[in-house]
Amino acid sequence: MNISARRRWRAFAALAMAGAVAGSTGLATATGAEVPAGTGVRADSVAAGAPRNGLDGSREVGSLEGNVFAADRRADLEGGARTTAATPYWVRYAPLVYLASGDKNYPMSAESFIRLAALRWSHDDGCSDEQLVRSGSINPATLRSGGYKHQGKGGSPGCRHGGAVYTSAGKVRPFDLASDSNEGMFLEIANAHRGGSGVRSPIYVDYIARSHMTFWFFYGNNDSPAPRIADHEGDWERISLRLNASNVPDRVAFYKHNSTCWLSWRSVSRTGTHPIIYSAKGTHASYWKVKNNWPLPYGAVDTTSKGHAWKTWEVPSYAVRARPWYGYGGGWGEVGSNRHSTGPLGPSVYKGHEPNWNNIPACA
Repeated sequence: MNISARRRWRAFAALAMAGAVAGSTGLATATGAEVPAGTGVRADSVAAGAPRNGLDGSREVGSLEGNVFAADRRADLEGGARTTAATPYWVRYAPLVYLASGDKNYPMSAESFIRLAALRWSHDDGCSDEQLVRSGSINPATLRSGGYKHQGKGGSPGCRHGGAVYTSAGKVRPFDLASDSNEGMFLEIANAHRGGSGVRSPIYVDYIARSHMTFWFFYGNNDSPAPRIADHEGDWERISLRLNASNVPDRVAFYKHNSTCWLSWRSVSRTGTHPIIYSAKGTHASYWKVKNNWPLPYGAVDTTSKGHAWKTWEVPSYAVRARPWYGYGGGWGEVGSNRHSTGPLGPSVYKGHEPNWNNIPACA
């Protein structure tokens, strides 16, 4: 085909595409925004107040669309300015996460964890746990809506059911339902699946313009560095960026175990516009530099190093509040002997998306 013919063909294709889009209907999102059909944009990838996301939340990482947006994101990093109209604003600030050398507990998608998990109910007082939904059969939207229900024990004698009925949309994580009880709902996967999927795993984002961007990371397992520090199946980690009146970051909050601290945006190491985060070996707590002896209780330490690089602007990024499972209030992981060895709460109304910036210390 000669040059003139190619130009005519491109013009014809552009007109045909324009007609197809113009004749299509809009798609309503979970936030009430409308996304034009035929654009490759899914409703679940649009956050409240966020630019429209051209990354289809249901596509595989290796899809053509995913590769196109990965190329645009690399241009953001290397050129420092390039984005597309369909690329979410948060991609510009998605972090570079260095996993620790030797850490075998990799990131994975929350969706994969749910697909692999059974939904169970933990009873206290020596009563047997019960399976509510078998592995491979959980509907994420039913987790969110509260469609999965279970009745607690009716009290003595024995382990008969009775009393309150609890739903998957309530705060029903074991040890949170009652402070001295392991009664509650939880997801549990086979131990063989805890290792995760690696650095092509997606991230989850809560973005409110001129307020914050919180980047959530999910791992299949937390492997603590010391026997007296609790291990647990399932591990949600995060960092938060505070956005100023111009909608650009001025602080970064690092979440680590039961504490949070912040650094100014200027103080944080970056590659292009992407802050650099170091995920602690086994625990995945978020730190701002390489160090072998971040102090923990009982004389234990966290270790950070430059292992595998998780370039989160090159992987799918999902608007977390639009995920079908968002709001599930049970545990993401099996029940341990105490709250610290039990699967954590995930992103929901029960687990905040940003810190109280006025009440957390600067990182030392």
